[in-house]
Amino acid sequence: MLNSLIRTEFDANKLLVLIWLVLNCVFFLLLGSNEEPIYIYMGISIVNFWIMITVCALIAGHEKRVRLYAELPVTTRQSFVAGWVFVLMWMAMQILAWMLYGAIFDEEFDARRAGQVLNFGLGSITFIVVISIGIDLGAFKPRYWQWIYVLVMAALLAVAILNDFSVGLLASENGIHFYPLTILNNLRLEIQLSLVVIGVLLIANYLIFRNSDSYLH
Repeated sequence: MLNSLIRTEFDANKLLVLIWLVLNCVFFLLLGSNEEPIYIYMGISIVNFWIMITVCALIAGHEKRVRLYAELPVTTRQSFVAGWVFVLMWMAMQILAWMLYGAIFDEEFDARRAGQVLNFGLGSITFIVVISIGIDLGAFKPRYWQWIYVLVMAALLAVAILNDFSVGLLASENGIHFYPLTILNNLRLEIQLSLVVIGVLLIANYLIFRNSDSYLH
């Protein structure tokens, strides 16, 4: 059943994936031919990715997989896992595209730079899960938890800005960095911690999704 749900996710979003692929190829060739740094390609392509994911989330309620989920004996866990497998596989393709760009067009691309690219990809996934939690809280009772969550996230961002604390992608002569985890100054530890953070957030997201006011209940 889970494999069928994952295939349904890809089938329902194949047009968006195709548009993402075409745009990535255009950016890849255009920026690469102009010898633009890898972080330029990463910045543009991740915006493209986030737009596609947002559109995917907005139209999900009108896609045939929603009717499939409602009609078949699909559990909350299966629905949650299928959706996130689709997103994570899509993000993995984006990370591989960044790696390929670096290998072809960046003379200084090495194992450490590849690790930085991976770390940025993990940071991007973290942002996606954080946003997903906020969206899923909209179907969680009591409803005010969503507003509390949004206000807390906004307050944290405001504190970071007021304290001149970087959040997101920055590039320098020393490489590509994803803040705030880069303050650890240990790439392996940053990657490990990113995986732990993603795992914890996904568990939290699942618990919220499982206990929300869903049509799967």
